[in-house]
Amino acid sequence: MNPATSTTLTLDGDEYVACLTEVGIMELEIKFGHFQPDGRKVMRSIVAIYATLLDSLVIRDDGTINLVGYGDIAIEEINDVLLHGLIGGGRGPEVDGSTIVDKRRAQHLVTRYGAPRRPIEVVAGDAFKILHAAIHGAASIRATAAKMAQEAVAA
Repeated sequence: MNPATSTTLTLDGDEYVACLTEVGIMELEIKFGHFQPDGRKVMRSIVAIYATLLDSLVIRDDGTINLVGYGDIAIEEINDVLLHGLIGGGRGPEVDGSTIVDKRRAQHLVTRYGAPRRPIEVVAGDAFKILHAAIHGAASIRATAAKMAQEAVAA
């Protein structure tokens, strides 16, 4: 887990550290790639996954993330970002004497708190936070949104 690229998620009142590791990013890029007509698999970059999700969201001044369109992001993608983020973060509240979030515990959490168990908008917001931290660092999402808005006005 890298503090510079991690974020905190709140699931049912409990805080979990989420961070995409190099392995997690590679697994997402490979899994959500596509096949060329000649049969070669082309990876879908983590930046492309982030951009697609960003196209479907709006970040309010108070930091609230709302789904405004459905873009080309699938429930499986947002759940997998959540899964790999929880595995990469590796920490959460104590359960049975351990704060470690391993693959098994992360899978349980996604089953319990992923889409469609929670609204897609909420899970997409969590996935966005994880991707945002991996790409932009742990900087405030609101600060990045303000910067993007200024750039859009200047363009």
